Amino acid sequence: MSEAVTQRDELPGFSVLVPYFNEAEFIEATLDSLCKQSFFPTELILVDNASTDQSTATAKSFLENHRNDQVECRFLQEAVPGKAHAMNRGLMEATSEWLVICDADTFYPPDYLARAASMICTAKATPVALLAVGIS
Repeated sequence: MSEAVTQRDELPGFSVLVPYFNEAEFIEATLDSLCKQSFFPTELILVDNASTDQSTATAKSFLENHRNDQVECRFLQEAVPGKAHAMNRGLMEATSEWLVICDADTFYPPDYLARAASMICTAKATPVALLAVGIS
């Protein structure tokens, strides 16, 4: 994190949105990488886009045992097929200043959110969006 940004109240808040459809095989590893972040989000929003596998049960079970109690976790349902619909559903529920959309089959390095916060705080202009690549 940038040395210029030292106070938690100076840092942006993040809502992390994870839309998913039939990701039971991968979602636990994705959530594990998000739970190991050095900078925690304000909330974690998971949106099931009509999965027919055990994605939701797998995610709930993992988060019951591994999540940070300071991070609010919410599970939502979106019946209309398509990732855009699931993302829109989560977007409508997000309450933080910044929204981070994470794929349910991607592993994120432990400093993923910290680097995003640092980029936001040290930008010379007000950023509108950032794009970062995770590790699949």
